[in-house]
Amino acid sequence: MIEQDIGLNIDNAIRTSVPLLSVTTPDGRDTIAKYLRFLDERTIRGPVVSWDLCGAWTVLRGDNSVLAHEDFQRDSRMSPHLAVDQAQHLPDRTTVFIHNAHRFTDDVAFVQGVSNLRDVFKRKSRCLVLLSPHIDLPMEIVGDIIPYYDELPTAEHIESFVRKFAKSLNVDLTDTAVTEATRALVGLPIFQVEQVIALSITRDGLVLDQCWELKRSMIEETGGLSVYRDGSTFADIAGHGQVKKFISSIFAGPKRPDAIWLVDEIEKALAGYGGDNTGVTQDQVGHLLTYMERKKVFAIMMIGIAGSGKSAIAESAGVEFNVPTIQMDLGGMKQKELGESEANVRRATQVISAVANDNPLMIVTANSTSNLPEALLSRFAFTFYFDLPDKAERERMFEIHMAANDVSGDISKFDHSGWNGRNVQRCCLAAAVSGQNIEDVAGNIVPAARQQATVINESRRAANGNWLDSRKPGVYTLTKLADDATAGEERKVELE
Repeated sequence: MIEQDIGLNIDNAIRTSVPLLSVTTPDGRDTIAKYLRFLDERTIRGPVVSWDLCGAWTVLRGDNSVLAHEDFQRDSRMSPHLAVDQAQHLPDRTTVFIHNAHRFTDDVAFVQGVSNLRDVFKRKSRCLVLLSPHIDLPMEIVGDIIPYYDELPTAEHIESFVRKFAKSLNVDLTDTAVTEATRALVGLPIFQVEQVIALSITRDGLVLDQCWELKRSMIEETGGLSVYRDGSTFADIAGHGQVKKFISSIFAGPKRPDAIWLVDEIEKALAGYGGDNTGVTQDQVGHLLTYMERKKVFAIMMIGIAGSGKSAIAESAGVEFNVPTIQMDLGGMKQKELGESEANVRRATQVISAVANDNPLMIVTANSTSNLPEALLSRFAFTFYFDLPDKAERERMFEIHMAANDVSGDISKFDHSGWNGRNVQRCCLAAAVSGQNIEDVAGNIVPAARQQATVINESRRAANGNWLDSRKPGVYTLTKLADDATAGEERKVELE
């Protein structure tokens, strides 16, 4: 889709007799408002009308003579095919907006009506604009319609809006407050920006925490997205020093990311990639591949043993560097309604682009890559492998989780070889719940190295010499962690 000023795009269509457009937009009314401002600023003449399912025709520019033809006496409410039939009688150079057009593309009469307008509108320099948050055009008209994309407001647009809004209420905002408010609001359509400001502004200024909380709740209305701003930092997570250092270097660089884009346990979401007969999973992968390539997204993958800290590192990165973390749940985006799943993933990437100013750091985690398409794996610039923690890392984990759960004990009194981070966390939680010391409950924990021995060794074979080590510089090799293959035993791994 073409991404330019939407007012200019539509006007160019009118001037060049392009009859049919579709505009993917988060807010159809705002798209129309942009176009009307464009016309007013350039004193361009030409009627503008809109149609919606409940209100039928509305004249937005010009007078009611635009709808003077007798055919407009018929009530087109709840009848989109009648509306496009009536549109044949509009004056020359009229722009016609159809709201929520994606709801009508399975109506054969509507599709035929749109097709019928093509040559008529071309001759008369009229333009039909189909507005929708996402639309899958039927094959009968897809080749006749030029698709455009109306972006979410930029940071500059939001900053200007915040200043004007505050000024209208005689509220003085410092430049710092405006900057922080803009950071909190970017990623929302302009109407939602206005709503959040209205609810968060006081005579003393803006309540930024409320801005963030309202924004979080609004973004999470987009299926499959959630936002994190609070939680652990790198200091709260033991081990994996090399991947922490690597991420830190990215944020210290000249292209510091404006957000973390997290896709956690992607292999579960794409488990049906090869056999999904609905095409939804394949569409999600295809869109992600296209988006990552088009936007030149810097992406890293974290692969390894379950409970080894991949998600914890990814989630804490945003807190560590004071940027929002937006988690995309591909499985949560799948819906029963035809086309909704596809629309969700596109809306999600649109939001991520806006929040991150087209500059996110994408972090994807997986326990295994066996079912992931090679085309997707090739998009990741760096892949880190997370193995079981060594003794020093486990001791640090106990220190952190014992303090968090307010429990005591002596970890030297039991063998915790082969434990992962989740084992340590559960042991400390069990001690807190039961009121016992750590050593009293440790015997109830089955080490991950014993419980998942086959999976772990397969994972290590795949990682050996292929992926970066999350703890130390360089490529992961099996010889680095000889003490933790199984609980209490020296690691024994046979390579093929």
